[in-house]
Amino acid sequence: MGKIVKRMLIVAVMLLTGTTTIAQESELTDEQKAQMQVQFEKHFKILGLSDGQIPKFQEITRKYSKQLMTLRDSDNSRFTKYKTYRSIIKNRNEEMKVVLSEKQFELYQEIQEELQKEMRERNSNKS
Repeated sequence: MGKIVKRMLIVAVMLLTGTTTIAQESELTDEQKAQMQVQFEKHFKILGLSDGQIPKFQEITRKYSKQLMTLRDSDNSRFTKYKTYRSIIKNRNEEMKVVLSEKQFELYQEIQEELQKEMRERNSNKS
């Protein structure tokens, strides 16, 4: 379960942070960074964010990515990390609902689920 929680945190961080932030704070190869940038651009295009939504979206993203990174690096138990992770995601989603239209938020959640599924598949292939 610890690996699952850690992987979920990684997925959340990847979705919630800009490529620059992740590139600076993680050990990604250039190829992984490039793939991540393409993925972000694809998903943001799918969401169709307006000029007014982009700064709000980025602000929420930064706020919760910092919390997730702190959680990832904490010495808390797996269970505590998982509960805290769920709380952070819930709060982030509540803020995103205010910024995004109903359709955009549905797409946003679908993107999150897709990324989590892809991460689980990649990690299960490694084992």
